[in-house]
Amino acid sequence: MLNSGKDLAAAQAVAQEVDAAVVHAYAGDDRQGDFGSAGIAIYFPLRKLLYDSDPDGVGYDEINTVYPVECVQDHRWDNFLHAYFVLNP
Repeated sequence: MLNSGKDLAAAQAVAQEVDAAVVHAYAGDDRQGDFGSAGIAIYFPLRKLLYDSDPDGVGYDEINTVYPVECVQDHRWDNFLHAYFVLNP
């Protein structure tokens, strides 16, 4: 909870930094408006078990061609996740 003008100013500064860090944002026509995510989101399940039980987890594999995720296709995020899961099953 924000308790002072100083807290509010700090929160606004963080929000401005997040806005500056967002290089590209996309939302389908039915998801645009003054709601939903507009910041930074990273899919990072803590354990392989959580990844395996996530019905949308396959969306974060390079082989996904239905709705490919750009950071997975361009930056091999799934390779990092699977290397991490070796240590965190």
